[in-house]
Amino acid sequence: MAVASLEIYKILPGSNCGDCRHPTCLSFVNDLVFRGKKPDLCPHLSPADRRKINDLVRAGSPRKLESYGQVMFHPLETAIKRVQPLNFSYLSAVMNEGSVYHANDNSITLPFLNTKLTVTKEKTVDAAGDPLPPGFQTAVYNYLATVEKIHPENQWVSFKELPGAVFLSSYFVNNVEGLVSAQFATRPEQLVAAARSLGGNILDDPAISPADVKISFFVVPKITVRLLFWDGTEEDNLPAVATFLFNTGIYRLDLESLTYLVEELVKRMIATL
Repeated sequence: MAVASLEIYKILPGSNCGDCRHPTCLSFVNDLVFRGKKPDLCPHLSPADRRKINDLVRAGSPRKLESYGQVMFHPLETAIKRVQPLNFSYLSAVMNEGSVYHANDNSITLPFLNTKLTVTKEKTVDAAGDPLPPGFQTAVYNYLATVEKIHPENQWVSFKELPGAVFLSSYFVNNVEGLVSAQFATRPEQLVAAARSLGGNILDDPAISPADVKISFFVVPKITVRLLFWDGTEEDNLPAVATFLFNTGIYRLDLESLTYLVEELVKRMIATL
């Protein structure tokens, strides 16, 4: 089914426009594959593309969503429902690392990179008080719903090595890591400056990796990622390569939410150029 899901995703426009009432095209794929929704909900598909998707869905075999270690697609409304029974005061204590609970409005101040988010059980806003995009809010609520089960370990793996990453690995390599490679090729100094502007720490230990640039990012409490960057060389015709490493203890967070959080990190680095 993972192969069919990937093929369906390739047919969709990939614009995350929300016209199908899903926060991302990936969440729409989930409803097509796992919940029997119809491709007609996407107004940007041609009749031929809709037929292709229907054929791919029929060719797959039924499969249940995993509770963790797989891709879990949730519309924002579903993600918000996940946190309704949770005790925000307790979660803030579990997260620690700069998280602050506010009893007056039952909210949490949540560190994200070098800024702060304010999370209530109704919405998540940025430091200026503006609501986050639906996909970003979905990732935050999914994170809160699983943070108690996240236990960081000192073992680092690539995205494709995380449990259940088969479906999203191609997307992550091409559209997340690939974006870093393309934007910062021949500009490692600007990569370092962009990382520092977001609170990233430059790692000098050669035992970590022989990469040209090694950076550690605190994304949210309990989730730190590393970025390894090898700059390209014209004489050898080698392209720049970027790879994110993840602590193996974070596998309880669903992979779409993890992808969204790292995508937001990459977007903010590129915005500094």
